[in-house]
Amino acid sequence: MELMELSLLVLGIVLLVVGYRTNRRNVLLSAAIVLFVSGALGSFAQGYVHGWHQAGLSAQAAVGR
Repeated sequence: MELMELSLLVLGIVLLVVGYRTNRRNVLLSAAIVLFVSGALGSFAQGYVHGWHQAGLSAQAAVGR
């Protein structure tokens, strides 16, 4: 997961520099979104996995195992 966060961070910084130098707002917007996702990706993935495991445990309890 750290590799994905790091690659998104680098991509966001590259997009930010390119968008600033070429004065393109859409590239700057893309950079902002990528940088936001790179910061929130770890927490989102941990929460998703935790919820997935909780759903599996409650399904097992409903079956009666």
